[in-house]
Amino acid sequence: MCGISGVYTRQLSEQHKEIVQAVMLSQINRGPDFHQLILIEGRQAQALFGHNRLSIIDLSDQANQPMWDSSGRYCITYNGEIYNYLELRKELKDLKLQFKTESDTKTDTNKKTW
Repeated sequence: MCGISGVYTRQLSEQHKEIVQAVMLSQINRGPDFHQLILIEGRQAQALFGHNRLSIIDLSDQANQPMWDSSGRYCITYNGEIYNYLELRKELKDLKLQFKTESDTKTDTNKKTW
């Protein structure tokens, strides 16, 4: 089971970063295979997400989270598994969508790592 952490604030501080890193460290056993902090900056606020990955479905680095869509606008990090992802993948492939991983999450690229 993976682990996620994060903070959403109008002004991100070093203390926020330290807290998210401490949470990530405290749940390293939930996701020992990879961990990453990611900063998302908006016009009026910022979000800092941490993700600890337990690799189960796709063991490649391309399946690491957080993940971004091709526009760079949308980001996803979550804890869980999409059980019917093979059926959903087939439906999306029938619609001519392409996949860069074999994971249960569709992504186009990883960006903005901190």
